[in-house]
Amino acid sequence: MIRQINNNNRLIISHIEDADGMGSVVLANVYFKGSIDYILAVIPEVSSILKEDLSKYEEIFICDLPLDKKAIEVLLNNEKLQKKVKHFDHHASELENNKYSFVNEVVDINGKLTSGTELFYNYLLSIDNVLSNDFYKEFVESTRSADVWDLQSNFYDMGINLGTILNILGPKAYINIFSNYVIKEHFYLEDLYIDIVNSAKENRDNYVKECISNVIITEYKNYKIGVVVSEDYRSFVGNAIAKKYIDSIDFALIINLHLMKCSLRCVKDDIDLGKIASEFESSGGGHKKAAGFYINAECMDIIMKFVNEYINSKKNKN
Repeated sequence: MIRQINNNNRLIISHIEDADGMGSVVLANVYFKGSIDYILAVIPEVSSILKEDLSKYEEIFICDLPLDKKAIEVLLNNEKLQKKVKHFDHHASELENNKYSFVNEVVDINGKLTSGTELFYNYLLSIDNVLSNDFYKEFVESTRSADVWDLQSNFYDMGINLGTILNILGPKAYINIFSNYVIKEHFYLEDLYIDIVNSAKENRDNYVKECISNVIITEYKNYKIGVVVSEDYRSFVGNAIAKKYIDSIDFALIINLHLMKCSLRCVKDDIDLGKIASEFESSGGGHKKAAGFYINAECMDIIMKFVNEYINSKKNKN
């Protein structure tokens, strides 16, 4: 968890793990001219944040974070807090929670997958047009297209580059940089960040190749899955595995033992990874082709089975 707390009367709580989580904070900083506090968190941490004394805040924005059962319970028991919260999330696995008035889960806009950043941006535009220029439209579209892997978008590559910058510089630096970026007619990257992206791409590609070479193919229920233990570039690794082994597996499982988290990726239309993630671990979820869950007592046995298979496979190769 990362906190930037000052004497402000607004708070934004956003996802710590990707550029979509950062995007809403950047927009909030620009729109409210820095007069907003932020907390970057993962899903299980939201309920504990909501239990804190948040009485000084007039508005609380929760972006790119589904509200799990514990967070919903906190809000159900605090009517004052409910009225302060504005929620912007896009995970299909959580749509049923829209039955609560304070939950706002939107998967697509006009048939196109959306993101937390885009939902929050549209909310800000509904207030006034301060951020309506092409610069911020393109920043939002870059963030959205990379987050939902919309390869048809003209801004997908820019979005991938933003993710690379975040991975290298970290959340605080990313937010600071793009909250204070020099606005031009169109969104762009300064030469320094282009150099960072180009340098990182070779390392990323080599890492992905190594992961692909270490994949094991095994079974989960009625599925064939490709499993790898990896700490970096989970989306790149997962999508590369899913494409490489498209005829052999139904989806890829990327196990991150450092974060104690698993990511699921697929390229097939007839599989819903959001539902599968919740089968592994009850609070898991996400999108149809990209989802995840945390490693805990509920799923530890099956995950360690896969880890042992992976280790034994590497031993046999050596």
